[in-house]
Amino acid sequence: MHSLEGALELVTSADRVARGAPVEHAALYAIWERIDSRIQELDDDVDALNPRERAFHMLFFVLDGEVDNGGLEQFFFNSSGDNVEAVLDSLVSVGAERTLAVLRSAVEAFPGSVVPRDIEKRREALASDRSKLPANLDALTKDYYGVRGELYPLLMRLVLEHRSDFALPDVPKSSASSRKRGQ
Repeated sequence: MHSLEGALELVTSADRVARGAPVEHAALYAIWERIDSRIQELDDDVDALNPRERAFHMLFFVLDGEVDNGGLEQFFFNSSGDNVEAVLDSLVSVGAERTLAVLRSAVEAFPGSVVPRDIEKRREALASDRSKLPANLDALTKDYYGVRGELYPLLMRLVLEHRSDFALPDVPKSSASSRKRGQ
């Protein structure tokens, strides 16, 4: 696991080009690992994070990790969909206007423009034969991929402008997270 400064240095390292990832991806992933370790220390209480850490977690892990792994349908199908309001608030807080517009369109695709908080009701909406929701979410996932380029630089700016909120103590590698984004 990288220190915060080590993670920020990854922006210019050769690691950043792995899998064609945006320049900031390696640094963001290292920062997320540190936040994930902190979440584990807090007994998985994401609400105990400071607001900027929580916004980073909501956007990098909850939203982008799920969409990257299976599209917007996976985001809403999994427990990540429980956090749609927190994700929307986080998008506003970092100024991710294009990503916000896509996610708002996805919310509006749900019956009554409301995402059920109950996971089973959300899954029923996704599975309904009468619903055009899955097709809408597929199209919106493509839109998300088209605008996601705004998200990583905004997350880097969040970290760089508020370093003290992300200055976490080093965590020994033996206690590093075994969770992966999108799982």
